[in-house]
Amino acid sequence: GEGRVARQIERCASFLGVDLAEVPIRTCRRHFAGRPEFRFAVMEAEALALPDSSFDVVAMIDASEHIHGIDAALAEAARVIRPGGLFVVTSQNKDSLHLIVNRKLGYPEFLTNNQHFREFNVAELTAAIGALGFAVERRAGVVLYPYWEIPGVDEHMRKITDDDAEFAEIMSVLGERAGPEYAYTFMLAARKVA
Repeated sequence: GEGRVARQIERCASFLGVDLAEVPIRTCRRHFAGRPEFRFAVMEAEALALPDSSFDVVAMIDASEHIHGIDAALAEAARVIRPGGLFVVTSQNKDSLHLIVNRKLGYPEFLTNNQHFREFNVAELTAAIGALGFAVERRAGVVLYPYWEIPGVDEHMRKITDDDAEFAEIMSVLGERAGPEYAYTFMLAARKVA
């Protein structure tokens, strides 16, 4: 993306942000021009041009659902994280409250965004990264949108969701309270044990 994760990091010895597109990488390079510890590169998540066990932490935030070859990308994350290192990954939850409501109303299944290739529920993502040698240490709900894409409701709520900072904060608090099983977006933090 355009460096949202990087902007949240106050201090680090070395940071590498990757994206498939050149434009966001150029934006990040301009934004962090005075910070030589921050580097950015165009790279496919499914085939990282990086050495094995070269990172203490890998974060895949608001990205997993946008990667066509997510299984390969998760394997690449596992490859570049050193033993004992931390993997933080988020996903749009295919069992979020809004999709439960959608099913109960009899509407067909859908991905929560037309830019998504695949969404996980908590158990699926936990199993996927567990098979790569990670032990989940923390699970959390990030944000809750109980009406997202529900016909007759979503179109009335979207402006508030997109433009109202107070409402966004409330949805973040509710996402944490709903927990990873029901939040629209959930987060896993996992330690590489194998």
